[in-house]
Amino acid sequence: MAITRPFNRLDEAVSIVESYGATPFIAPTLELKLTNTESLKALIELADDLDWLIFTSPTSIESIFKFYPNFGELINENCQIATIGQKNSRVS
Repeated sequence: MAITRPFNRLDEAVSIVESYGATPFIAPTLELKLTNTESLKALIELADDLDWLIFTSPTSIESIFKFYPNFGELINENCQIATIGQKNSRVS
């Protein structure tokens, strides 16, 4: 079975595959890096105007708080925050 997750997120998938007696073939198809992109900078500029903030990956949460550790102070108090997936909710 091929596992295409990034290297830093392989362990759980490998364990699951091996628990079923299969041999995992590790073939990461992308590499996730924490990056202070132009779109992240634009998000920070809009932080006080956000009604909702929905995190779809742990990397997005980690990037925001690496480059903008005070992000929680920048968003308005009425902003609703949601995460997609259990792992994201543990990071946020």
